[in-house]
Amino acid sequence: MATIASNQTSNPLAQVGSYLLRGLTAVGMFIVSIGEANRYAREIRNLDALSDAQLAKRGLKREDIPRHVLRGAYFI
Repeated sequence: MATIASNQTSNPLAQVGSYLLRGLTAVGMFIVSIGEANRYAREIRNLDALSDAQLAKRGLKREDIPRHVLRGAYFI
C-alpha cells in the first residue's frame, strides 16, 4: 500500500501578490468604467444639443436620447 503525505506551506508573498493583482484589476476596471461613462455623457450631451427637427430626422425624440445612447450598455 502506498501512502502520500503532502505538507503545503502557505507562501505569504504569493498571497500578497494575489491581493495586489486583484486590487490592480479592480482599479483598471474602475478606470474603464469612467471612460465609458464619459463617452455616454458626451453622446447624450451632443444629441441633446440638436433641435427637435434634427432629432426627428434621426428617428429620435428628446425623451428617447438616454435609452438610445445606453441601448447596448445594460443587459437585463
